[in-house]
Amino acid sequence: MRFVLNIFLALMCSLSFGQKAESIYVHTDKETYFPGEILWFKIYAVHTDDLTPVKTGSVAYLDLLDSRGLSVLQNKIETGPATRNGGSVFIPQRLASGTYTLLGSTLLSDRPFSKKIVILNPFAVLDTLTVPTQNTYTVKLFPEGGTLVRGIETRMGYKISDAYGKGVKASLILPDGTTAVSNNMGIGSFKVVPGVNTPGTGMKVKVKLPDGQELEQPFPAVAESGYVLNAEDKGDQYLVKVASTAHRAGETLILVTESPAGKQVKHSVTLNSAGTAAYSISTAQLPEGTSRLTLLRADGGLPLAERILFRTPEKALRLKLALNKETFSGRQEITLSLNQITQDPALTADISVSIKKIDDVQQPAAENIRSYLYLRKDLSGEIENPDYYFSATENRKSELDNLLLTHGWRKFKTPAGEGEERYHLIRVRFTDKVSGAPQAGREAILSVPVRAPMIYTAVTDADGIASFWVKNMFGTQNLATRLTTGELSNAEILRFRPGAEPAFPQDISGISQNSYNEYAINVQVENIFSGKNRTSYLRPVNLDSIPFFGKADVRYRLDDYTRFVVMEEVLREYVKEVNVRKNRNDFHLRALDAFRSVYFSNDPLILLDGIPVPNANDIMAYDPLKVENIDVVTGRFFIGKNTYDGIVSFSTYKGSLEGYTLDPSFNVFTYEGLQPEREFYSPEVPAISSVPDNRTVLYWHPRLTLSGEKSRSVTFSSSDLAGEYLVDVQGIDSSGKPGSSTLRFIVKDK
Repeated sequence: MRFVLNIFLALMCSLSFGQKAESIYVHTDKETYFPGEILWFKIYAVHTDDLTPVKTGSVAYLDLLDSRGLSVLQNKIETGPATRNGGSVFIPQRLASGTYTLLGSTLLSDRPFSKKIVILNPFAVLDTLTVPTQNTYTVKLFPEGGTLVRGIETRMGYKISDAYGKGVKASLILPDGTTAVSNNMGIGSFKVVPGVNTPGTGMKVKVKLPDGQELEQPFPAVAESGYVLNAEDKGDQYLVKVASTAHRAGETLILVTESPAGKQVKHSVTLNSAGTAAYSISTAQLPEGTSRLTLLRADGGLPLAERILFRTPEKALRLKLALNKETFSGRQEITLSLNQITQDPALTADISVSIKKIDDVQQPAAENIRSYLYLRKDLSGEIENPDYYFSATENRKSELDNLLLTHGWRKFKTPAGEGEERYHLIRVRFTDKVSGAPQAGREAILSVPVRAPMIYTAVTDADGIASFWVKNMFGTQNLATRLTTGELSNAEILRFRPGAEPAFPQDISGISQNSYNEYAINVQVENIFSGKNRTSYLRPVNLDSIPFFGKADVRYRLDDYTRFVVMEEVLREYVKEVNVRKNRNDFHLRALDAFRSVYFSNDPLILLDGIPVPNANDIMAYDPLKVENIDVVTGRFFIGKNTYDGIVSFSTYKGSLEGYTLDPSFNVFTYEGLQPEREFYSPEVPAISSVPDNRTVLYWHPRLTLSGEKSRSVTFSSSDLAGEYLVDVQGIDSSGKPGSSTLRFIVKDK
């Protein structure tokens, strides 16, 4: 049985996990934070193809990026059905006021999640991150399919935005003298035939802005030959037109529709004598939400043109929220009832709930889980009012098509990933100490010296990188790693590097100085009177309590025996499963082979607090009064490519090697593992209390489960702060339907 377990552990630690792509959505308790506050979040991990919740555990990386794209904070969170999927980030005083990008991903994510987070630091001057130069505008032009070809009619999308990335309604004078007007979000499109109805080589569009400014924007470069792709939404189908120069007549091309999960459907088209072709794609063939349309030559190769299509999703999690009243006084108990609207009693929904004060500092989120997973996830840049594109308004279809032109016309890459299965990836690069050359093809070992020690092995690749799949390591830990040959080497941990477009600066001009000051004071008051209540952590659900070798065959608790001051005496007198031998000045240990009732002929794997000890002399010279337990595995054990004649594991009282000097072949690192989840503090309602209650977030719960139409209620209390409050609920059901709901209420002055 132990042999099977060993093989299983070796495979889990050394093989990649070929799973299908994942998408994640991060629900945060609010959008704007001050230093000293806690950013609470919930991670939803779903399969990209059908949005059903991921049933296997994984590890999500959450980064806060500054305007340069550098990570200023990083957390690693365990996700999966057996976890709470919740986490928290303490906002430190060192962060300047500014607009940050919250980025979330797993190693299986087809595209990282991103959202804008604003930090306002009253102890730092507001810098250019939040106060850009006023009255600066940007005009961008996006030819449909990606290319302008001389003499071929092309639809050109455009977007006009201010310094904050917000769209600005404007009028455009086109090269042929006609006029176009954008919508309120600065988005629109027009048709153009380069070189025919656009005289001259330097084609430009003139833009007239509401404040009277006028801008000129040159057209993208015009190709002398190429392909133009046009797709028009006809409701039940997309009419796709392909055009090229006449000399390509008779050429056969491939149209590929590809879902975000990578599922492809191919369609063959042939250009007629004029170099054009038309094809209809049924909307029913497309996945709900976005998909990519790509034009390829018949032999494949690089895309010739592409664009994004959209099928309006019908699936949605329907939530019903209700409060026991609409208006409350300060420090009053409030009851919120929640249930999903469904006819299926077996359907469950995983939801997260945030209840926060909203004002000119704190605004409701512009996006929800449904608009993100179905639309924004596969588009670039920020999208204003994404819920509008799911409405039934008259112009929605044309507005949506213009949005796809301006935010989705470029090629998207879906990186291949490897799953983690409750493991997360630690990558260590080994290089030669003298030459700095990568040490390729070497077996390496990684030890985690904790109460339940873990050991992992990996083989370095051509770049000298060993990839260790580490299971359930929470909090800050010391890691020790080396090559199993004992060669001296340099080692460095390669940090996970996310990539994302930096968020546009946030317009804070609408925040009054009075609100800004009051919010800063509220944060300080809450920290003074309730800070210690926010330092408690929930015990990780999947925390291991046994070492990598399982339960030892025998354990000796040395405090149960008369203590000796020499390790040799301890082993000879008490540990009968270990035979001590001495050859001149060298000690050797032999573990018992319990199956044959004889001692093995080779040294066992000797561990001290989970760190391999190279030879028995080192452990025999160690002070036994620092050792609490000795565990012995009386059987052959397999780790990676190595076979050990048993295991003898010594555990100190503190679990930190306590004075032992590691072999110089080891490299030791301090590593931040998975973050344990903080417990959200919500005070009980006291009859009388002199302690101020200045909470702006009244309630947060990252994981509530709704079953069928059964109602569920939560109870919380209002604070001393009067004003308008928002109940924000996000979630997804077991069949893959995302949804959200909000509810507002008032807290009056006392």
